[in-house]
Amino acid sequence: MGVLQTIKKLKEDFEWYPTTREIIEAMYWDLLGDKVGEEKYRASGKRYTMLDIGAGNGKVFDTIKKIAQEQPLLGEYYYHDIKKESKSWRDENERYANRVFITKYMVIEKSQILVDMMPKETLVVGMDFEQNTLIDKQADVVFCNPPYSQYEQWATRIIREANAKYIYLVIPQRWGKHKGIAQALKDRKAKVKIIGNFDFLNAEDRKARAYVSLVKVELNYMKYDKSRYHRGDSKVAVDPFDLWFEQTFRIKAQEKEDDYFSSVGRAEKKEREFQKRVENELVSGRDLVSVLVQLYNQEMEKLIGNYMKLSELDEELFAELNIKLNEVKESFKLKIQGLKNLYWEEIFNNLTEITKRLTRSTRDKLKNKLMANASIDFNESNIRSVVIWVLKNANHYYEEQMLELYDTFTTEEGIRLYKSNQHFVKDTFRYNKRDKKLDKYALDYRVILHYYVDDWDKREGRVADKQYENIRDVSVIGRNLGFAVNDEEFQNSNKYNGKLQYGVKSNIFFAVANRILPKGTKTLDGKIKEVYVHTNKPNENGERVMEKDGVLYVYSDKNKTDWVQYKIGDAYFHENTILLESDIFTTVKPHKNGNCHFQFNKKFMQKLNLEVGRIRGWLKDPKHASEEMDISIEDATEYWKSSFTLLPENIQNLLPNMNINISAEDENEKNPVIDNSESEIKAKDDEVKKEEMETSNLYDENQLEVFKNGTLFDVA
Repeated sequence: MGVLQTIKKLKEDFEWYPTTREIIEAMYWDLLGDKVGEEKYRASGKRYTMLDIGAGNGKVFDTIKKIAQEQPLLGEYYYHDIKKESKSWRDENERYANRVFITKYMVIEKSQILVDMMPKETLVVGMDFEQNTLIDKQADVVFCNPPYSQYEQWATRIIREANAKYIYLVIPQRWGKHKGIAQALKDRKAKVKIIGNFDFLNAEDRKARAYVSLVKVELNYMKYDKSRYHRGDSKVAVDPFDLWFEQTFRIKAQEKEDDYFSSVGRAEKKEREFQKRVENELVSGRDLVSVLVQLYNQEMEKLIGNYMKLSELDEELFAELNIKLNEVKESFKLKIQGLKNLYWEEIFNNLTEITKRLTRSTRDKLKNKLMANASIDFNESNIRSVVIWVLKNANHYYEEQMLELYDTFTTEEGIRLYKSNQHFVKDTFRYNKRDKKLDKYALDYRVILHYYVDDWDKREGRVADKQYENIRDVSVIGRNLGFAVNDEEFQNSNKYNGKLQYGVKSNIFFAVANRILPKGTKTLDGKIKEVYVHTNKPNENGERVMEKDGVLYVYSDKNKTDWVQYKIGDAYFHENTILLESDIFTTVKPHKNGNCHFQFNKKFMQKLNLEVGRIRGWLKDPKHASEEMDISIEDATEYWKSSFTLLPENIQNLLPNMNINISAEDENEKNPVIDNSESEIKAKDDEVKKEEMETSNLYDENQLEVFKNGTLFDVA
């Protein structure tokens, strides 16, 4: 008699559908990560402890062990170059790089018959899932293929209580519609990912018309380093015991007196909650303005309702609490104003098509002007009026900020006069600049700015915040002139966390597209000696390596995409790290005396000079520009009116419809497993269309893995 028949006869069949090898293998490779080939220098096998809930006969452990044993060992040596002239010895653990080891296998299984069949390495830590706690059973991985009819309850409880880093669940594909699972994931601040979708139609142990997903839940462990020499401890973001305590004993109380950081933290949390409310309301596809007005009206009604309740209190209670009517009125007035400010600021923050092209001072100027009118009612007609005003003035702001930055970078030693303006006397530079009489000049591509640096910052080696602001502002102007400036590392920099150092040059680069640089190219790291293109396309000569036009093409079917590698000196570099002199937008070199040296890309400076000359009326047309400045008529024609202008077609995207694909309401429908023998399953008659995964707005954005096809889960 087979195992299935035995447990059925003895009434120990608790919906036992052994996990298929296909599913276990998918989990195996997810636990391991990318498969390691001979080209990998340092790698090692992965070791985990596991708690298998509803473990059956321990098939998961046995299968992982078999898959691991099927993986060939890596070679005894790693070769550093294609010619195998340099090599390093691999130890045993490194040669086992493609193997996953379950070092401790704990199980919970109700059927004694199945327990008796488990491998000898098994440690039984419980029989009935319903009668065992999970909080005290710590493991790296929790795996569960729960009873199909109870998957919601099992999955929800496991997510809430698991004391692990990762959870793998084999559950119906419609799991994403279940609110209980979604809430448990939110409560644990967990990240969820579908490893794959499978079925049991041709399962090796027990067939069924069941369509499932292998779902991975990452419980967001955080590492705390004790020192740079020790690994440190790991702590789960939401402790399962804390979660159980808070939900069992619903005590709402402030645990301690407010300090500065806790009050700031609470304000930041309130801001995040507000943003989440806006996102949740936008899922219906309505436009942002309508959603914000609705939320504003709801909050205003709630605010008024709360203050209305005060009228129900006795006068004696007000006296006992030392509450004055004037104080209540003033508080009410401030809350109304604060509410309006919050929503008007949200409108401003969503005008990104405009604000991303503004320098800091211009952005502040526009925001202050907008917020000065925040006392007006927050309704659709007023919002649209304000936005129309912003649109009408945006291009003026773009030109104005370019002129302001140009004036900032205008220094006596950094200008070149137009050919028709040679009568200008340099000794009167400051007088003319102050009285705005200085005209018809161009900036040199080398500029020295002068700023005061206080003694404290000098001693600490800190470069003034103003220099960081100048970098960000000139990068904005560069982008407005059509240059792809990559100033990301300076976006949030200041004198405390920035990379600028006195006496040291720093580069701000253009964003560089994919390219293959030829052998012999001079880069910022030296001259390229060899060029490698690692490809997944077989070479024409049928060999792993082929040389063509000075490029070595290295074939491997493990390459997901083509990528380029350069040898410079004795080192190898990835394509994204190799830059040329022409890739530099500007170099920046600050000094303790307050001087800061900029050396700009010459094409950028030509464009800036021409556009400023055009806007200020110093230049009439491209021909005039070529006559006054060192620029060809072709370049002058190309650069003329090249600065960004907000066009009518940009307007419709200013307050975007932030559409988010959601599902219908969760109906918690059940789809019972139909257990048939293999002969009873007819491929055509029993074919069941897989239910489309629906995630709705149940999940936070950072909980979901976004795949290359743009979906939240790896399903079409």
